[in-house]
Amino acid sequence: MGDRSARRPDADLHVIFSVIAECRGGTPYAVFAYAGLCHGRNFSTALPTPTNALVSHSHLVTKVYFPREILPLSYIFAALVDLLVASVVMVGLMIYYHVPLRPSALWLVPITAVLTALLTGIALVFSALQVRFRDIGMAMPLLLQLWMFASPVVYPLEQVPARYYSL
Repeated sequence: MGDRSARRPDADLHVIFSVIAECRGGTPYAVFAYAGLCHGRNFSTALPTPTNALVSHSHLVTKVYFPREILPLSYIFAALVDLLVASVVMVGLMIYYHVPLRPSALWLVPITAVLTALLTGIALVFSALQVRFRDIGMAMPLLLQLWMFASPVVYPLEQVPARYYSL
């Protein structure tokens, strides 16, 4: 039996995802998965919480006049701050695994802006619907978790058959 401290820290993940799930490539799986999960977590955090914002703060909405959009937007802004902190951790992972930062990383800024605009629109619509149909807030986390596993966030896009690309 060998000494466990001599093993690489991601050896178990390497076995699981490169042998069992067949995730191969030059990027270490920890960096690959964390990069996908950063925006996936941002989306799954920034959508259910603003959806419930108007209902959970009904005491404010009914007693004081203020723009109602502020409540869902505050949750989206908080999720954006979490994404920025996660990005710092991502840079740390890249340094640890010696993954170079490519010029294509500059696309993260407009992608994040578009994702935030999309989240804002969806959250405002669903927060208004949540006031009328309370089941939306209960179904949202389940739907987002199913969507994350259905989309290539934790596995490479190359593993998806070409006929499903349009989905």
